[in-house]
Amino acid sequence: VVACLSEINTYLIAFFRGQLFVSFINGIATGVGLMILGLDFGLLIGLALCVLGIIPYLGIALCWIPSVLI
Repeated sequence: VVACLSEINTYLIAFFRGQLFVSFINGIATGVGLMILGLDFGLLIGLALCVLGIIPYLGIALCWIPSVLI
């Protein structure tokens, strides 16, 4: 049981690290892209996407709404 739980813990840690990495890259790419397009708050929206992108679908939806409205 301990070995099985330890293996599950290893996979969960790897998943969380991967999710953080994807969120970071996605936020940077979005922020830079919006700044290139000339959006005033592009960097702020990219930063918000970095933080909220950890939540897989909800974070992206919460950042798309302000960027589309602005």
